[in-house]
Amino acid sequence: MVYSKEMFAGNLRAQRARLRMSQQDLADASGVNVQSIKTYECEQAVPSVEKACMLADALGIGLNDLAGYEPPKAGREAG
Repeated sequence: MVYSKEMFAGNLRAQRARLRMSQQDLADASGVNVQSIKTYECEQAVPSVEKACMLADALGIGLNDLAGYEPPKAGREAG
């Protein structure tokens, strides 16, 4: 699986919408500034691991869910 800005942006938008949060609400809840959130949602950048964790915590989800990561199935080698 390849990590992508597009996947992260889509998951961030979807999770924020699920909670009916504005970008400012998420900024206030996470401690990540609103301009950074806009940048992530517009697929212009991805956050550092620290900021991604802050966003995931504020959204009440795990980092894997926000990043769209799925561990390899048993019997398949990671690549």
